[in-house]
Amino acid sequence: AHDGEKAVLPFETGWRILSRLDLAVLSLDWMTRMAPFPAVTAGITARVMVRSRRMAVMFAIAQHPRLTDRLRLFFWDLADRYGRVRPDGVLLELELTQEMIGYLVGGRRPSISKALSELEGDGHLRRDGGRLFLLGDPPELDAFDEPA
Repeated sequence: AHDGEKAVLPFETGWRILSRLDLAVLSLDWMTRMAPFPAVTAGITARVMVRSRRMAVMFAIAQHPRLTDRLRLFFWDLADRYGRVRPDGVLLELELTQEMIGYLVGGRRPSISKALSELEGDGHLRRDGGRLFLLGDPPELDAFDEPA
């Protein structure tokens, strides 16, 4: 939702949809009709709070100066939601291109490719086609350099 005020720094937002998406616009009329059902509003509010926390995590990840650190933190954050624990690591089967990963962590595709190779060489991950295996335990935050 746009607040209607003119911004000093204009920006645009957009969506990149990776899979089928159902979207609903919840208007004031809809909210009025749903007023007798406070559990629905509470559920939507809870989802908004989860999204807010996830955005805060992404902002924290983005503060790390080293791309390899950002990638490790990003992949483990994704693994928390989408990963499957297997004997050979945590499997992430998400259709993310290096371009999309770069967009999400603040890096360019060539740098993403190099950082992925570095993480693979250091034993933090293994790539197998479109699949990514996270190896070892999730990183401890104190193992990273202090954010800039």
